[in-house]
Amino acid sequence: RYTVDHSDKAWSPLDPITVRGQILYVDFEGTWRPLVNASVNLYDDDTFGDEHLGTTVADGNGNWSFSVNNDDGWLQNGRDVYYRFHLGNTRWDVHDDDGDQYRWQSGVHDDLSDGAVVDYGSETGDSDATAMQVFAIINLGWSHITAAGGQDPGYIEIKHPTSSTFHSAGVVNITGGDNDGPDTILHEYGHGL
Repeated sequence: RYTVDHSDKAWSPLDPITVRGQILYVDFEGTWRPLVNASVNLYDDDTFGDEHLGTTVADGNGNWSFSVNNDDGWLQNGRDVYYRFHLGNTRWDVHDDDGDQYRWQSGVHDDLSDGAVVDYGSETGDSDATAMQVFAIINLGWSHITAAGGQDPGYIEIKHPTSSTFHSAGVVNITGGDNDGPDTILHEYGHGL
């Protein structure tokens, strides 16, 4: 009475494909670190609109992984996968002063075979390093608050870079020069909380 049998749905005529990787960033001291809790989205590159295959967040080591079917549609040769990552999740989002999200996209792996494993290895964004640094510092604050406080503080919006560092109307504003000031960033994040 404590189990539900879903074995009839577990079989697939095609072996799934696995896509994985690691996201890194360079902190303000020049050290490579994992970009924890960044959103990763997997897509199938299609001629008439790309198919979104799933979303996850990078783990404590910046690693992420997907397992998806290889059903690319009628008369296709296998999925053509790529991923995008951006500086946001359900608890905070770092975007520019105009509200545009920071996003980076990988290369495409075409015509995958059933059971293929695509390992992107360790990658980083090719621009906006200071935004990744601000995101990582906010992650440290959020992690501490949820562990020490025992509850999730909810969503906070972060703008970077802005003309000055302050908190107003639920938005944390961080200047371009304050990316190397964890105390300042966390102070304003505290106001946001």
